[in-house]
Amino acid sequence: GLLESVAINDIIEKAVILIEHELKLQNIVIRRDFDLAVPRIRGDGQLLQQVIFDLVHNAQWAIKQKQEQRGEILIKTAFLQDDHCVEVCVQDSGIGISRENLNHMFEPFFTTKPAGEGTGLGLSIIYDIIQKHNGTIKIETESGQGACFKVKLPEAAR
Repeated sequence: GLLESVAINDIIEKAVILIEHELKLQNIVIRRDFDLAVPRIRGDGQLLQQVIFDLVHNAQWAIKQKQEQRGEILIKTAFLQDDHCVEVCVQDSGIGISRENLNHMFEPFFTTKPAGEGTGLGLSIIYDIIQKHNGTIKIETESGQGACFKVKLPEAAR
């Protein structure tokens, strides 16, 4: 894919629009905490939109496993000046990820979902896309306490 200068907040918004209605029906609220001053990044807008969509979709799944009345997904953007990176965090109030599974999350075909629960892109493909963007992705989680996926993407040269 072609890497061009793109605005991450717009990309997130496009991805969220595709899934927000479905989330509302399940009593899952999306909270946005966008830094409106983040610089543009070099990226493939379509692929990044797919990444965000899948991270939100995974968050939705993790929340549904908790079988509570409602859930929340927080999407946050920030500029990390020292790293010359834009950070995107997708945080959920779901079941979290166990320590033993955490080390395998980005392996191809690894899943914590039962068979037949559509895998979307899968985290290994997300990982590959982020790497192609010279970015990083990591997970912070406690079992039972939800998870936070942190994606860092280099800012576009000014």
